[in-house]
Amino acid sequence: MTWIMASAAGVSSAMTDMPALSEFAGFGALGTMAWIVNAVIKSQKEAREALEKRMAEERAEFQERLNRKDARNEELMNQLIDKCPKCVLAQAANKSLIEDELPRK
Repeated sequence: MTWIMASAAGVSSAMTDMPALSEFAGFGALGTMAWIVNAVIKSQKEAREALEKRMAEERAEFQERLNRKDARNEELMNQLIDKCPKCVLAQAANKSLIEDELPRK
């Protein structure tokens, strides 16, 4: 529609006497194309921002699930160590916990 208005305003001298249309007619096809490009860029930016927001939410949810699993695994290892401190699995779990607590170089 904007292209039609710009074209009509550019052709008809009577329409260019109206300030709003004469200003718009000055844009012509190039101005209309610039407006379309800006609209597409804005749309793509909004879509990218929505995608980034959704990905950040998914990352946070994944990290939360991972933290819950880690806590559950540590709880199970502690139960194993407490119930059977001399068995091989408990010794391996204890060694794993000790290595996790040591500072890494």
